[in-house]
Amino acid sequence: MSSERFRQLDALRGLAAMSVVFLHYLSINAFYTDTCVATVASCGWLYAFKYSPLHLPFAGNEAVVLFFVLSGFVLYVSYDVVDWASYRRYLVRRFFRINVPFYVVCAIAFGCIWAMRPTPVAGLSSYFNEHWLRLPDLTDIARSLLFVFGFDDKVTVSPAWSLVFEVHYSIAFPLLVWLVRRFRPLPLLAAAFLVSFLASVGIKVFGDHVFIKTFTYAPDFLLGTVLARHRATWLPWVAGLPRRHVGMLAAAALLAYTYNWWCFPAVKNLHWLYVQKLFVLPGSAALLMICASRIVLGGVLHTAPAQSLGRMSYGIYLVHVLPLLVLGHLLFARWGYWPVVLLSLPLTMLLAKASWEFVEAPAIRWARRLNERAAVDRPSLTGH
Repeated sequence: MSSERFRQLDALRGLAAMSVVFLHYLSINAFYTDTCVATVASCGWLYAFKYSPLHLPFAGNEAVVLFFVLSGFVLYVSYDVVDWASYRRYLVRRFFRINVPFYVVCAIAFGCIWAMRPTPVAGLSSYFNEHWLRLPDLTDIARSLLFVFGFDDKVTVSPAWSLVFEVHYSIAFPLLVWLVRRFRPLPLLAAAFLVSFLASVGIKVFGDHVFIKTFTYAPDFLLGTVLARHRATWLPWVAGLPRRHVGMLAAAALLAYTYNWWCFPAVKNLHWLYVQKLFVLPGSAALLMICASRIVLGGVLHTAPAQSLGRMSYGIYLVHVLPLLVLGHLLFARWGYWPVVLLSLPLTMLLAKASWEFVEAPAIRWARRLNERAAVDRPSLTGH
């Protein structure tokens, strides 16, 4: 496996995970979700934050795109698949890294639902009240175990919908590697955008089928893979840019990344999911390139707290809805919105820390030991 590591990208993933957390904290607020909708009249002062580049700290939907780009980049940098045996080892690592923590958090979510038997909460948003409205059954358990075929995220762990596509592209990653090594970047990315467009049309015609939807994310993962493949070219270029030019590139990246929130948000045709990709993906790529090539934010991304946030990013992403939904059902009627949010944040960090220490890190070790044992047990081709 490649020893090259971009530690600052771990911290970037952690910051992106926090933006998902903040989005969901806002999303349970009825005014933010159900009243403030793309006009100053409906939003009042909140319009300046929700529908502008200031949306960045809670740009959770955009963060998922960034996650996919980062996954393509990081997987390629550490790519070590040369034959079927190494592909099997790679799949074992991905299974233990992605699936095992999801199964644990999913089991906790099922337990919370069965214990609480929640009902809709008056005063909280439609987003909050569409979750955990029924008891999970055996079908939900089976679909969660086999989540690559899709599952009902409203009765389990809602942010985990993106893991379906993460796993699909993890399985198919050798194909992406072959493509980026065989074809030039621009025609390849143009083809990926065409595939994404056709898949988007397919969803309109045939419905939101999970395997059709997988193809809508082709440009996301492929872009990260292309960036990793050609990093020897752009890394020194970005590193050598004058600070003023880096600042201009960063400003353009943030504008593109938050495009959905400031560019005529009430005009729906400008915000079709496919159109958003044309802006959010370049913005995500530029942010990755800057963070990988330069010391940004005064070196904050290299500090111990930022690195710790990066290690816990997957746990943060998975677990943060649990305290939010539980506390919303238990405390909102008596205490209101702010206590629910302010208590959810430290609980999220504690749960994410526990997830890393007791689930994710052990799962990584288990995968390593399983692969080492398989390598020892495999018979030699020579018979010795």
